[in-house]
Amino acid sequence: MDSRQQTIGTWAKPKRSKYSDIVIVPQAGTDLPQLIDTLAAQHQFVIIDVQGTANNEITAAISRASLVLIPMQGKFEDARVATAAIEMIHYQENLFQRKIPHTILFTRTSSPRFRTHEERNIRAEIAKLGIPILDSDLNERTAYSQMLARSLSLEELPEKEVNGLENARQNAYSLANEIGSYFMKSEQ
Repeated sequence: MDSRQQTIGTWAKPKRSKYSDIVIVPQAGTDLPQLIDTLAAQHQFVIIDVQGTANNEITAAISRASLVLIPMQGKFEDARVATAAIEMIHYQENLFQRKIPHTILFTRTSSPRFRTHEERNIRAEIAKLGIPILDSDLNERTAYSQMLARSLSLEELPEKEVNGLENARQNAYSLANEIGSYFMKSEQ
């Protein structure tokens, strides 16, 4: 599901990918918690993609979340927005009297040896605060922008036309495995 920016909804709309039909874009006024509950009863995983600012959609999504991924680049402004998201999660935890697992996902990153001073400082500060960070980043890759441009999944992109496709696939699989292992651990 996707919010106002509707990046995923826009990706799915042309119906070029065999996965297009799994994307649901709620109509305005949809009872999002009810929709999440309905989908969760039918599917093992429900991923809610909401705009990163405080609004009713993000509040509803957090209220139902088993894990909140907070995407951010290694930039000061993203760290400020991530801080606001974490504050919102803590508010929801108090409101619903339950822990809401959350973690930082660094996006559009380079190899660790090419990290900027700014990103290294932000990572160190997050670690010092004890905020969880996924081990896997979502690296800056041409293949990810090509997914959006062509409305295809990574596996559907043409090998010979997209630079670094195999590296992007490995990066995505690593991230998916790390998130999947979180759920496997939490079920034990």
